Amino acid sequence: MRAIFLIGLALVVSACGSDKPDSSSDNPVVQPPAQANILFIVTDDQSWQHTSLDYPYINTPNIEQLAEAGTYFSKAYVSAPSCTPSRAAILLGKHVWQTESAALLEGAWPAGFNSYQDNLAAAGYYVGFTGKGWGPGAYKPARNNNPAGREFNQLQYSSVPEGIDARDLAANFRQFLDSRPANQPFSFWVGSTEPHRPYGPGDSSRFAGIAPQDFLPPTLPDTPAVRREFSAYLQEIEWFDNDLGKILQLLKDYGLESNTLVVFTSDNGMPFSGAKPQNYEYGVHVPLIIRLPADYSSQQQRIDEVVSLVDITATLYAAAQVTPPEGLVGSSLLALLTAPSQAEPDANRVAYSAYERHGPSARANNATYPRRAVHSERYLYVRNYFIDRWPNGDPPNFTEAYPWLLRDQNGQPIEPYFSLNTEKRPAEELYDIVEDPANLNNLIDDPDYAEVRQQLAEKLLEMQTSTEDPVLEESDYFSQF
Repeated sequence: MRAIFLIGLALVVSACGSDKPDSSSDNPVVQPPAQANILFIVTDDQSWQHTSLDYPYINTPNIEQLAEAGTYFSKAYVSAPSCTPSRAAILLGKHVWQTESAALLEGAWPAGFNSYQDNLAAAGYYVGFTGKGWGPGAYKPARNNNPAGREFNQLQYSSVPEGIDARDLAANFRQFLDSRPANQPFSFWVGSTEPHRPYGPGDSSRFAGIAPQDFLPPTLPDTPAVRREFSAYLQEIEWFDNDLGKILQLLKDYGLESNTLVVFTSDNGMPFSGAKPQNYEYGVHVPLIIRLPADYSSQQQRIDEVVSLVDITATLYAAAQVTPPEGLVGSSLLALLTAPSQAEPDANRVAYSAYERHGPSARANNATYPRRAVHSERYLYVRNYFIDRWPNGDPPNFTEAYPWLLRDQNGQPIEPYFSLNTEKRPAEELYDIVEDPANLNNLIDDPDYAEVRQQLAEKLLEMQTSTEDPVLEESDYFSQF
């Protein structure tokens, strides 16, 4: 279980100079001969591990084929373990704490904030989306359309399995392509709602004869209910994979494959205890594949360096040859994607994530739970700002911990899983994500890790300071929204 260390001393660290808030200018310029079309594809609630690239109990052949033709990132991190703020960070190329009311589930899109889709449209791109764009949240009255672009959601499947979104993503993408003016570059957002809940009945026979530690993370008990829901989660990813195949085939059919940059990722981790909406590995570590247009001379097959999805935003601007707005915090990945393979990844690359609130009624008075984290090649450092509050919602409901999965048939807590996922947390946490990918063993008070703790705390504070994270001045800042 995560050790509980109630730390009373204030965190005082000095900023170091190795992490700049906007390092896009440090990268070599890598540009194709022509503006690339952009196809951004994002699932809803999928942890990094759950494709057939890494997990043997799921079948995702189209994801595999995309990875074979592109670059697979093994250490990609979202900016928040909740969909609304994570999507806002991607669309804006900013850290979650820079997105005002968009940092909260069911928040509001701030007036005057332009998404990358807005800016590409202003530069001559034809833009749109199908499925789930930015949200859930209110974008009116700040703007008339979703920040992901013009909506294409009219076409639906005639029937779908229980729990599956009826919107036909490929058919809507085809409608978008058919409506595109001739020779105009496009940027399209495909937002699958799989594998988000609710789920249909899961067929847990896929796990027959398999030891639970081989297919379940150690944060979950091995019960019939967990097996069914975990299998249903995997089934929804497999449904999405079928949609992905149809979408990629459309690029071929329309002769657009060679000049379209394709990105596949997810907005946060799986909807299970210990994952969404936590800043732990299963909550913010997501799959990421990028396939470059044919105009690029080379492309790495696998990258093991830490990257953030805010880097995707800078990458899309670079591929479109559109000048990004000021304040972008990510760096274009084009140089990294096309560089000769290196034996060792850059251990200095880090990503940042943040959290404020997922369920608006999880805590009394709609209180937030401000949390910031830095993710390195080997370690995760987490800063919790209110150790007296419940991180997963007030008892007895613990609404953000998926508590029904942590109780037996009589409604009694299954230990140690229930306490592990609901207990209060210390001010600081530190995990070795290689040895402990489920983040169970808090190393924060281990003297052997004192230097790692200090280095990561400094990196986090430096980034917060340079990008003016409002919680540094007022810890409860986001409770006003």
